[in-house]
Amino acid sequence: MQKHQITLQLLGRNFPINVTPEEEPRIRLVAQLIQEKLDSYRRRFNITDDVYLTLMTCMDITAEYLKITDHQEAQEQALETRLQALNDTLHDAAV
Repeated sequence: MQKHQITLQLLGRNFPINVTPEEEPRIRLVAQLIQEKLDSYRRRFNITDDVYLTLMTCMDITAEYLKITDHQEAQEQALETRLQALNDTLHDAAV
């Protein structure tokens, strides 16, 4: 798939990035969500240092990501346990 260059703007800076046509909507959404978080932290905490602002945003996004992946792993483990119990029940019924 051929890539083309788009330019994203975060913190008033342009970031050129190469994407496929399929990736472009998601990448643009990611940039929008990041900018919204940056703006939110800037307003809420009156942060003027872009490096500090960026790090706080990264921490927040990473914490959200870990919460989601932890929840997903717990759900997968619960599903595996239920499937194993069902498999054991079917095995017992067949014997």
